[in-house]
Amino acid sequence: MEGPSPLAELASQLTQAPIGSALERLFDLPFHTMWVAVLANQARYGGPRPYAALATGLIAVARDVGIDLPEDAFEIARSSEGLYLAPGQGRNIVSIDRGGVVRTISLAGCNGLLLLGDNPLLRHLIGDGPGEVSKCPEGWDLQLADGLALLAMVSPEQHRRFLRYVSVVASFEAERGLLQSMSIGEWPGCVVARCGNPPAHVCDQLVHEASHQLLDAEFAKRPELVDQLERAPAGYSPFFQQPRPCLKLVHGLVSYLEVLRFWRALLVDGRWDTELSPTAARGRVEDVRALCIEGIRSLRATVSADSWDELRTFLVEVAPEFALVERDVQKPAIRTFASAQVRDAVAQMKLPPISHSEIVLALEGAKVSRVSLSLDEGAQLARALSPEFVPLFSRAVMVTRHEHLKGNFSNLTSGTFEYYRPPPDAFVYAYVSNSPDALRHALRADEEDAAGSYLDIPPCCCNFFNHNWEQARANHQGDLASLLLASESPDSMPELHPWQTNPFAMYFGQGMTWHFPCSWKCAATIAVIDNRAAVLDRLLPEVARNFRQWHMRPIVWSPSHGVLVADLHSGLDRIMLHNSIALEASQGLARVKESGVLEWRHGAWRSPNGQTLADLLEPQARVLLWR
Repeated sequence: MEGPSPLAELASQLTQAPIGSALERLFDLPFHTMWVAVLANQARYGGPRPYAALATGLIAVARDVGIDLPEDAFEIARSSEGLYLAPGQGRNIVSIDRGGVVRTISLAGCNGLLLLGDNPLLRHLIGDGPGEVSKCPEGWDLQLADGLALLAMVSPEQHRRFLRYVSVVASFEAERGLLQSMSIGEWPGCVVARCGNPPAHVCDQLVHEASHQLLDAEFAKRPELVDQLERAPAGYSPFFQQPRPCLKLVHGLVSYLEVLRFWRALLVDGRWDTELSPTAARGRVEDVRALCIEGIRSLRATVSADSWDELRTFLVEVAPEFALVERDVQKPAIRTFASAQVRDAVAQMKLPPISHSEIVLALEGAKVSRVSLSLDEGAQLARALSPEFVPLFSRAVMVTRHEHLKGNFSNLTSGTFEYYRPPPDAFVYAYVSNSPDALRHALRADEEDAAGSYLDIPPCCCNFFNHNWEQARANHQGDLASLLLASESPDSMPELHPWQTNPFAMYFGQGMTWHFPCSWKCAATIAVIDNRAAVLDRLLPEVARNFRQWHMRPIVWSPSHGVLVADLHSGLDRIMLHNSIALEASQGLARVKESGVLEWRHGAWRSPNGQTLADLLEPQARVLLWR
């Protein structure tokens, strides 16, 4: 860095212990992890700068040691390697490492842009990004200039938009032709793209990232709209090929609409070279157009009619191509059932029997269904239902909590996470219905644990859940069937319960009863399951038959040893255990299974050698029989 400057003087002061201590006290952070200032153009955001208080504090510390810096000198980014400072748009960014060494880490590029090579700041901000950053801007600055020149000729308004919202550019290392870019949220105005590409492909990435920067700026001015989008359900993003929060779905749609606008403009202009042909450009247009159509359908499903009017006006404003593409989006016909093609596509997903049945029932209009799916399965479901139906997804991803002696069944979550960095075993709730309005209402109600009527749960069972859930969660890991059994006395003689009220089949991934009945004789549950069975008999007869068989199997239950599903031999007083299945292995259930048979003799369930079920397990152990 040539000549003295306020930054160099500040760097010198910062390496002294008193100043470092002052900064640590000011920011309540160690010096090497301090939030420090990085330039962004405040004017284009029209709102408070990120972390403005810290920038103000840094300026105040500088003034305390006699260094005068302007009030709007800095924005905030984070690095564990040192300080990164820039004193004004279009002027170089310098780094100050922990040893106090000052280096210029940017290069002046075309159109007043700052170009960055690889440095610790970028590595920190990108994290586990899509690739390595190019070491030196001089390896790709000419390709960037060629791309911007093409953009200025083909789509001047997009060129102006890019220069308004982007001020710093870095490049990923990659072979030519690969499109991959990102905006750095902590550093407004900074984008990373694969700038070594041919000019048209560089433009593709630049207009994409400029749209993200524009949206960040516009959303800063419209907190009410942001609040609406954040409260909306998640939807399938064809751009990311996974469920995404509604706000991110808007980002994806606008960025691809801008890409579509560029390629359509290029087709009209007709500037071709050896690396780009009209055929390739038309292919890109059709591919992006198809993604945008699917994105509009998905976004339209996530918001209510009232919210859509406001959102649509916004989209027309920020993405001129939206109005043209929207004309191509066919409004789905109101359907009362799914076509054979959609049902076949759902079947090809090979989901567990309950999840498959839930979706089939929802598409038939029997209920709104909620199923737990991985993010990849959620994407498969959206593609399987398209174009007839659009699923919605929970606003957060979740991880189940392993429950003692419950095997793979879980009724509790260990935590919720954002979509951006989900744990490997995360899942989402996917909601399906043939009624878009019912779908949105059910999802909103489910966030308040009030979706029972939509999910086909009888009111009496909803009340039972609401009154007993906290106790069940505290004492029975959320298992209300165990709570019901624990409140009853052991049978004085075998009793038959209606098979429709047997929720234990669900624990093994089978059966049609997907809620906790309020009693073993709940008439409302029996009616619901009979109706459900009639639909499944017609649409999934083999699955329905297998479900009934599971519902009829005897259950051995013990609060301390777990759940075992067995088989009746003949009559109601003899249970065969040779083919029994433990929900989760335990020593007590192993003893029961080893006995081979349980018979009702002398007022108790006994093994062939005379041991009672209480001897094998515990006094509270029960056998439940179904008819």
